[in-house]
Amino acid sequence: MKAIFDTNVLIAAFLHGGNLCQAPDPGTHMNRKPIYEFILILGILASLLGHAKEAFSEGAGMERTAIRFAIYLTDKNVAAGGYSYEALADLDQFTLGLEPFITENDIKLYDWEKQDLVLTEVASERMIKKYGVRPIMEITKIFVVAVDGKRIYAGAMTYPETAMYLDFPIIVPANENGRFIVRIRPSILYAFSSYPGDKKQKERHAKGIALIEDPRIRKVFKEIGKLAEAS
Repeated sequence: MKAIFDTNVLIAAFLHGGNLCQAPDPGTHMNRKPIYEFILILGILASLLGHAKEAFSEGAGMERTAIRFAIYLTDKNVAAGGYSYEALADLDQFTLGLEPFITENDIKLYDWEKQDLVLTEVASERMIKKYGVRPIMEITKIFVVAVDGKRIYAGAMTYPETAMYLDFPIIVPANENGRFIVRIRPSILYAFSSYPGDKKQKERHAKGIALIEDPRIRKVFKEIGKLAEAS
């Protein structure tokens, strides 16, 4: 606490007329005691603030863990919106949840060919405990995918049994052998099946495929070593 000591010494010098060795007059000291205490408190506070500022400055240069990939649920529900590609294009219209639905830290593997996000064991347990085998409470919610803080595309959280025709990206939660999986598909047509493989299917849903296969997403998972691609 060197800074506090130095400050107090200066205060003492000021109170004693600039002479550290000179004792204050007893009567004067008694009359000015409240003032002395007030000045002393100010000095201590100033010293503490100085230490706090120094510690903050040192911490500001330290590396911080930033979220590279995240899926956020929004305040909008697809059933009430009549959403289309055009309606979802303005990503800034959506208010994101305070916490992401999942981030890259929750994902064990991103199967790029299948567009399946396999969650870690810890994340799977958390999801199942919170939502059950799939997040029924969040079904039909609009979601937004973000990479490095930038919104990339939006879609709807849904399930295979839905009667809604959603011709834009969807998320279909699944539970395989106790492991929570987030399946991303270009439209509701592929909620039951695997990712579209043949040329005609890809041409028909090129817009949705282009969104979910955004190279910025692939880049993140390749950099963090969680990308699985066909050889």
